[in-house]
Amino acid sequence: MRGKTVLTCGCFDILHIGHVLYLKAAKSFGDKLIVAVNSDESFVSNKHRKPFVCQEERAEIIASLEFVDECFIFDGITASGEIARIRPDIFVKGADWKGLEFEERSAIKLAGGKMMFAPITQNRSTTLLINKIRQS
Repeated sequence: MRGKTVLTCGCFDILHIGHVLYLKAAKSFGDKLIVAVNSDESFVSNKHRKPFVCQEERAEIIASLEFVDECFIFDGITASGEIARIRPDIFVKGADWKGLEFEERSAIKLAGGKMMFAPITQNRSTTLLINKIRQS
C-alpha cells in the first residue's frame, strides 16, 4: 500500500528555521513529502524582487533536508498545475492562508486530496533576515 503523499511549495530564499519547521510540519501530515520550489521567474512574479539564491541552489538545499523525499523547480505562479499532475493526498500551505481563498484550494479538491495548514514560526522570515542584514 502506498503511503500518503504530501505536496507543498514555496520560494525558500535564504533558508531559515521558519522554513525548516514548516517543512517538518508538512511532512508530519503524510509519508512522502514533495516540495515544489518556485523558479526564479515565478519567484519574481510572486515576490516582486529577484531571489538572493538561484532556483537550482534553493532546490538543492531543500532536497538535502532529510525529511524531504522529493524536490523540483516549477514555473507557475501557483502550484495548481503541480497538484493536477501529482495528485497528492494532501497539499500544505502556511497557517497564515487559513480562511483565505486561493487557487490551490480548488485544485486539491478537484484532485481528490485534502488541504492542510502548517504553523508559521513567528518573528522568523526571509524579509526580517534581509532587514537585519541591511541594518548591520
